[in-house]
Amino acid sequence: MVRSSPRSGVDTLTVDARDEHRWTFVDLGRRIVMFPPEASAWDLAIRRHDIGASGAIADAGKLQFDSVRRAPAGTFIAASGGRDTVNAAIRRWYLYGMFSHLLEPNGHVYVVRTRTGQHIKLEILSYYCRGLEGGCLTFRYAAIPPP
Repeated sequence: MVRSSPRSGVDTLTVDARDEHRWTFVDLGRRIVMFPPEASAWDLAIRRHDIGASGAIADAGKLQFDSVRRAPAGTFIAASGGRDTVNAAIRRWYLYGMFSHLLEPNGHVYVVRTRTGQHIKLEILSYYCRGLEGGCLTFRYAAIPPP
């Protein structure tokens, strides 16, 4: 599900990635969610709480979403490859509640450098589907200029 705000260029997307055995793919430019085998051109891969990228990701830090106006210079981490494609820059996007056993976004803004070289700022808003079932990642995102 994608919600857009045409005036601001900010989109909100919820990705149902509850299946722990299957990656769900997102093309940020086209604002679509894809599943194998049609997922040939993608920017993010999501499986439960894991996030990978076809390009690279930078952690801009704990900032207000609107305050990130340009991509950071020189801090992007590319996918490590191998069996697990989780990107180290966004690996710990959450805080784990020891008593609640819930994942909450850590308040950081991330910048994705897509496979086509575009820069997209991204903030994770929620991890839960209806009924507090984990795996429905909701985030907002918008294109920003390069460094």
